[in-house]
Amino acid sequence: MADETQVGGAKSSTGLKQGLLDALSRIQTSGSFASFAGLKKPPPAGLVVDGIGAVTMPLSQSQAAQLVAAARQAPYGKGSETIVDTSVRNTWELDATRFSFEDPAWPGYLESLCRLVGQRLGIDPPIRAEPYKMLLYEKGAMFKPHTDTEKIPNMFGTLVIASHRHTKGETW
Repeated sequence: MADETQVGGAKSSTGLKQGLLDALSRIQTSGSFASFAGLKKPPPAGLVVDGIGAVTMPLSQSQAAQLVAAARQAPYGKGSETIVDTSVRNTWELDATRFSFEDPAWPGYLESLCRLVGQRLGIDPPIRAEPYKMLLYEKGAMFKPHTDTEKIPNMFGTLVIASHRHTKGETW
């Protein structure tokens, strides 16, 4: 065949590529690679931030300003470097050591959310979510498409929990 060459005892070819694509297309899964849902009636998270105290939702302008003052400009990884470049990532972040969820119903809610996500992704074993950071996106903020890196052993995804929807065109 004209499209095959011998490389180290194995064939490197269009046929090999097609065989791999065929094998991948036969993989059966009960889930999706991503899941999204608007969740009904989450309990109050009881969000408490060091130096600020209890944060109420929906977020007020004054508490948003307090959170930004307590946060840092979010960096991103580029190769082995961690840099701040607002043309790539323009948002604020708080490390998980700076905030907690104090409402007693929150852990159970998060556990049920993880079960739902596991079902939708087709993952049988129990999964858990561990806070890593809180991102604060103000008007005009963004983060270009990217792939998160593994932060802890066996990490396979990122769970995003957004606060209540805004009303009356307000942002923050």
